[in-house]
Amino acid sequence: MTSALTGQHPTQSPPVPPDELSDLASARSRIYRVLGTIYVQSPNEALLSDLLEEERFPSPASLRRDGVLPTRLTGGLKAIRTFANGLSFDAMGKLTEALSVEYVRLFRGVKHGYGPPPPYESVYLGEGVVFGQTTSAVRREYEESGFMLAEHQAGEPPDHIGYELQFMHCVCAGEAEAWRVGHRDKAWASLNLERAFLERHLRRWVTEFCDNVRMYDRLGFYRSWADVTEGWIAFDYQLIGDYLRDIKSDDGDVLRETED
Repeated sequence: MTSALTGQHPTQSPPVPPDELSDLASARSRIYRVLGTIYVQSPNEALLSDLLEEERFPSPASLRRDGVLPTRLTGGLKAIRTFANGLSFDAMGKLTEALSVEYVRLFRGVKHGYGPPPPYESVYLGEGVVFGQTTSAVRREYEESGFMLAEHQAGEPPDHIGYELQFMHCVCAGEAEAWRVGHRDKAWASLNLERAFLERHLRRWVTEFCDNVRMYDRLGFYRSWADVTEGWIAFDYQLIGDYLRDIKSDDGDVLRETED
């Protein structure tokens, strides 16, 4: 088996420089930030311009030396580029207005049949109640990690898809900073937390959530981002696993992810 991070067999992998690990974590953080923004902010012209700027979204292929990406991820990114290339400046205002309506229909859970269920993990896991056990578990993980929702977000259940993605953005940013300043143990802990959070939460419901967005989307914009979201979660989960297998700790043992 070869390593996605180095392109070599894991036992042959040379140490990965901390500055490279910091850059990788920073790029992953930016991807999570973009994805989180999509689901928590109704689009305006400034946001739409940012989302369609290619340089705002780091190339996931650059994070793996073999450049192999999930089909969902590559297809979604290609559709977004096609969407952006066909958009004129004059059409931006009308598109923003249409997407604002679409945003409410897709992500606010207005009523049954009008759009998908509201984008809360607890809903998709079938608890039948918001602010239940799943919501409490997510909030507890946020608090233990020092992650706080903005004041205007405080009334929203913390297991909202956008907030879970924003949490990953913050943890990856902390990992990047830890590598940069040489806090290796903190960087290891961040990697383990990232993988554990994906396993305990996002991976359990992101596919069904994205399926619903694709089914109800009428304009193609959010359908493409749903493809990117689903593909990215699958890709990053594998990527973190590669990090944990390939990067060696100071005592020469391969770091293993925390068992939960």
